Amino acid sequence: MRAKTFSLILLLAVLQIQAPATLSAGADAAPASPAGPMPSEEELLGLQKSLRETETAFAASVANQDRDQFASFIADEAIFVAATVLQGKEAVLEGWAVFFGDGAPKLVWKPVLVVIQEDGELGMTRGPFTVEQPGPDGTVMSQSGLFNSIWQRQPDGSWKVIFDTGCPPCQSP
Repeated sequence: MRAKTFSLILLLAVLQIQAPATLSAGADAAPASPAGPMPSEEELLGLQKSLRETETAFAASVANQDRDQFASFIADEAIFVAATVLQGKEAVLEGWAVFFGDGAPKLVWKPVLVVIQEDGELGMTRGPFTVEQPGPDGTVMSQSGLFNSIWQRQPDGSWKVIFDTGCPPCQSP
């Protein structure tokens, strides 16, 4: 698992440097996985679609302030990196509590890039986010950037986020 996670994180680093592109691999593009046969290109496209839908539902859980739904997407061993590093599902839920309740900042995001690893077990989503909240004088303050999330497919076919981070928009070289 560590090798798979490392390879997807390495891919994420490459994507940060290069222009985003849609990546997919066919069944004949790589050797068979120890866990079984590699997914076909059609199966990978289905996984890509399901991960995009999952990321969209994840974002909706925050927009709708549905803490229980939000929690359902987070792996027990998840790591979220922002101003601080949150390790484990409970720490993430505690750190993100600010988005659930009266007067919560408005956080919206959407996946633009969805990449599935060749064996179909890990995926990455990336896209823009915006946080808005009233400032001390009542005017709305806004901050935008890019998020990157790494997801692991569960035995039941669902996805759970295992790593999440965001940053201000990247500067062009």
